[in-house]
Amino acid sequence: MYVTQTFFQAQLSDLQERVPIFLDRYRNLMLSYAFLRERIINNNSLDTYEIDDKFNHDLDSLYNLKSEEVENRILIL
Repeated sequence: MYVTQTFFQAQLSDLQERVPIFLDRYRNLMLSYAFLRERIINNNSLDTYEIDDKFNHDLDSLYNLKSEEVENRILIL
């Protein structure tokens, strides 16, 4: 019984580390699609789409970088 419980707790700990990475993958995909949809709806006419004040670079690049970071973390798993 002790071995089974220890194994189960180890698996839960492992899941607590891995599941957020996969959820980040989905979140970044949805943010990228939502951003793309907004650009299409507004016909790319808003200046705020070009450069973000907080990150100081193109928002498309920002979402791509975040997606790449998550994909690299998944590859490490």
